[in-house]
Amino acid sequence: MLDDALTYVQSRADKVTRPAVVLDIDETSLTNWRSIDADDFGFIGGGECPLRPTLPCGFNEWINKARAKAIGPTLKFYNAVREKHIAVFFVTGRHQSQRKVTIRNLYRAGFDDWTGLMTRPDDDKAKTIVPFKSGERAKIEAGAKPYTIIATIGDQQSDLDGGHAECGFKIPNPFYFID
Repeated sequence: MLDDALTYVQSRADKVTRPAVVLDIDETSLTNWRSIDADDFGFIGGGECPLRPTLPCGFNEWINKARAKAIGPTLKFYNAVREKHIAVFFVTGRHQSQRKVTIRNLYRAGFDDWTGLMTRPDDDKAKTIVPFKSGERAKIEAGAKPYTIIATIGDQQSDLDGGHAECGFKIPNPFYFID
């Protein structure tokens, strides 16, 4: 899937003004496998995350550890896109209060030299994340120096819905579904 995305992005990059790509973070750029496995494929939002066998891992504490590893094909895609001087924005459902640890985790995992990171407001209680993610893509397109979003890539349909990208690429996530 990411090979197709890279082919598309590279074929369009020199045909648009200020080309950009938008990437999701969780299960697209970074893997939360250690947390998912510790929780036996369930979801535990709050609580500690000791990362020891047979003990659950609260997802928010997992994020705060900033230990998620890069998903190899996405990092390869990212590096190829940056090599062509295409801007990369991360638009994530992670909250603003997790911004600093998310930045640290992205750098630790090998994602550096990106253009922007958009995190969800802490008080956002919307039932779906589509308005936030598509709204952030709209801001990228309409900024003081607007970008053309060639592709948006994510593991959830909500990463693609709402427009504001030429093309969307959904990568598989066998673990969970989010609206």
